[in-house]
Amino acid sequence: MNMTMTLTPQEEAELQWLLQGMHSVHSQQNPIRADIVHDLEHNSATADHSAAAPWPSSPSTSPPNISYNEAVTKVLRRKQQNREAQRKCRDRQKDMIAGLNERLRLSNGANSELQAKVRELSAECGRLRAENAVHIELLQSFWSSGACICENGAGAFDAVYPPITNTANWSAQAASTRATRL
Repeated sequence: MNMTMTLTPQEEAELQWLLQGMHSVHSQQNPIRADIVHDLEHNSATADHSAAAPWPSSPSTSPPNISYNEAVTKVLRRKQQNREAQRKCRDRQKDMIAGLNERLRLSNGANSELQAKVRELSAECGRLRAENAVHIELLQSFWSSGACICENGAGAFDAVYPPITNTANWSAQAASTRATRL
């Protein structure tokens, strides 16, 4: 299997370390196989060996009966799996950030809607307070003037009242008033 891949300096250093371990194991077992491993080392090496950090020469952690191609395939497969896992992790992070941005956008929209509703209700509350103040003033003048008792309360019909504006909840208010009297 002839795989053409560009290796980073660190990957090349790991491969060289692996090959050194294999070379030492194979040279002890089979001198012909050691020559093949030696030739493969020099054929697969790139021109720039100075950039790679030297690995300590220690016995190989791989089994002694593993072939060069199997070792290279194993290393390259692991590197590819790591790259794939990193890509998936980045994709998950991007998806999570996009979801959070969408939630933030929706929250900001709902917040601005609620702020508009609060302003609307505050304006209505101010208008109702002013209307109540007018009604209280009229009732106080009505009771203090004695118009309520003259001519059997006929003065109530002659008094000037502001127009009634909020008639939507009269039936509900009347029902609640009747319920409290009982």
